Amino acid sequence: MAAAIWSAAVRASIAEGDPPPKNLIVVEFPSMERLREWYASPEYAEALKHRRTAIDRRLIFVEGVPSV
Repeated sequence: MAAAIWSAAVRASIAEGDPPPKNLIVVEFPSMERLREWYASPEYAEALKHRRTAIDRRLIFVEGVPSV
């Protein structure tokens, strides 16, 4: 499953809600369907076993705007 990955240190100012994250990672999939396939995959299920005890994170699925 091809995906593009971007990572950046985040310098943000929050107006409301929780503090902003220190780092932001964006993973772009070709479609929401592909994203859901990846999320439900046995490979990711194995990674989740370790992630749950290794880091605290927010995971958000966002459907983008189609390319022009």
